[in-house]
Amino acid sequence: MKQGGILAAAGVGVRIIGMLYRSPLTAIIGDLGNGYYQYAYSLYTIALLVSSYSIPSAFSKILAQRLARKDYVNAQKTLHYTLGFVLVTGLLATLLLFFFGPVLIADPAALPVLYLFFPTIILSAILGVIRGYFQAHRTMVQTSISQLLEQIFNAVFSVLMAWVFIHLFSDGSKQSSAQYGAMGSAFGTGVGVCAGLLFMLVAYRMNLPYLRKRLRQDHHKEENNSLLILHSIAVVVLPFIASTVISYLAPFVNQKIFNSVMVGWRGMTNERATELYGILSGKAIVISNIPIAMANAMSAAMIPSISSFFACGKKEEASKLASQVTRVTMTIGIPCAAFLAILAKPITMILYPQRSSLDQASILLAALSVTVVFYSLSAVSSGILQSIG
Repeated sequence: MKQGGILAAAGVGVRIIGMLYRSPLTAIIGDLGNGYYQYAYSLYTIALLVSSYSIPSAFSKILAQRLARKDYVNAQKTLHYTLGFVLVTGLLATLLLFFFGPVLIADPAALPVLYLFFPTIILSAILGVIRGYFQAHRTMVQTSISQLLEQIFNAVFSVLMAWVFIHLFSDGSKQSSAQYGAMGSAFGTGVGVCAGLLFMLVAYRMNLPYLRKRLRQDHHKEENNSLLILHSIAVVVLPFIASTVISYLAPFVNQKIFNSVMVGWRGMTNERATELYGILSGKAIVISNIPIAMANAMSAAMIPSISSFFACGKKEEASKLASQVTRVTMTIGIPCAAFLAILAKPITMILYPQRSSLDQASILLAALSVTVVFYSLSAVSSGILQSIG
């Protein structure tokens, strides 16, 4: 629970930073720029779903089982093959987005923003593997620090590069400024991932002497062959992807439905529909995601522990840990949902003072508050099921 608390605190901290920098960013790029960014970001998250989002938890489960048996040689081989696995899947996901992005994206004006996300896909995949490596060792400190560093750099450079892109490339029109501002923000996201990856590589490098010593002490005679390791990776990763695909596809489906209704049925322009979607995704959803982040972090933190308990036949300990995490998550999630529902307007007013969209954003936040409980419970339940296979 201690390690889970560390990761949960970092997850909430990341969400708070993400929420706070949205206000100055929105002041620069506007709700239209937020809409362009979110349209591109939802497709980017689908690529990450395939290449990296499920990797830390899945990889930490595989590794934790091997470490519980002190099978260090095969654990290290699993690390190397997982890196190769995510590089291939990351490249494939990027190519698929390149060819199908123009068809899938809700507003063609957001395409340049999507293209700036491409390098980040592979970098995020590598970062996910190294985070999973440390999670398997039941230490969440490195992962937590890297998440905070990533978000801090993301916040600073998203705002800074949005301003730079607008002043260097925009022709001064509302659409041009929003588009280039969103592109600058996407560039800042890449800088954040680079910062988190650099920290994790340094942390791994510092642990190399200990890892080499442990490898020399491994007396397991049986070494898994390449096909067996790749098979074990695929068998574990695919259920993880399947269990998270709905939640990560939801923003993409939402934006397609939203754009179709607003443009096709309501007769709005693409620009106005994108602006309204920016209010929903760039303000209301950002705030409601803060308590959900805690549940996601607790879920990720408990997977290695429960997997280790099961690998050693300690099912009672695994059951106790699962119950404890569920209770803690609900104890925090339910009051947070009530808090957001009751104080939706004051919270929105403090964080996003733009009066033109204040009423819309606060109503949306109040409506979204109930999802906090269900998303939190879903995250923990998925983590428990993934842990036990």
